[in-house]
Amino acid sequence: MEKVKISQDTLYQYIMDHNIKLVRIAEIMGVSEASVNSCFRHHNDVHGNPRSFTRYNIRKLNVALEQMADELRGCMLTFGSDRTFTNMRGSTYDPALIEPIKRIGNLLNLTALVSRVLGWNQNKKENTLVSPSSKNYGNISKADADRINAELLAVAGVLSSYEVVPDESSSSSSSSESPSVKTPETKKDKKGTRKRMEDTFASQAYPWEDTSLSLPERRRLYREQFPGDVLLFRVNGGYTAEGDDALLVHEIDRSIEIYTNVETGLVTSYIDSEQMSNILTRLSAQEKRVMFTDMYGCE
Repeated sequence: MEKVKISQDTLYQYIMDHNIKLVRIAEIMGVSEASVNSCFRHHNDVHGNPRSFTRYNIRKLNVALEQMADELRGCMLTFGSDRTFTNMRGSTYDPALIEPIKRIGNLLNLTALVSRVLGWNQNKKENTLVSPSSKNYGNISKADADRINAELLAVAGVLSSYEVVPDESSSSSSSSESPSVKTPETKKDKKGTRKRMEDTFASQAYPWEDTSLSLPERRRLYREQFPGDVLLFRVNGGYTAEGDDALLVHEIDRSIEIYTNVETGLVTSYIDSEQMSNILTRLSAQEKRVMFTDMYGCE
């Protein structure tokens, strides 16, 4: 599959949005976390110039993305150990997943991950994964495992599809020691320039994540960048597919029903957590990238 060429800023936005740990990327690259963070955030160097990755380090960064993707796939959770139990309320949990989930924390910020993907707050995370004295310790359901697996596969798929390329307008060069070129604006206002740059960057988002747009428009924007791949919308503990994506997942799993709004013609399908495991496996076999985004914005 041909790589999608992106800038380091686009990669950094994805890293921040999906809680990827810079320290692990730095370890694979063989450089310090501080150096990686400084380049991504364009901190000023000793000459007052914004830092960027050199061409040499961009090559190392691309190798790191491939390895990160492989490591994420290696963290897939398997529910149903001999420690699995069903409580009095009929809920089934597998406490054997505690340590595998903690190992994911070597690659992704675990607190942010379980908050974004599972809706756990800090207390629930601590009670479930950290505190053996808690009555909820080890209460990890199959739905929890499936959602985490879906995120792992999605992030791994995106990282392995990306290739960072030098920004010709940046200070990147083929030598890690080559000086950057100062700009007049940087000379006049170092702190102000960096603050404005960081404020602007922090506001960036992928166009298909705009929840004010219709689902067909969001999928169209996604397909412009990733033709033939699949965009799924998180909602009500599951996922919604739209248009061609809805028809595709129905073809893969006939238990997924197609819904057509007779007034608007909108075609959608809803995928629960159990169905998602089968869907992701089949889509991965077809070498299709899967991206997840929220169906609705936060009020």
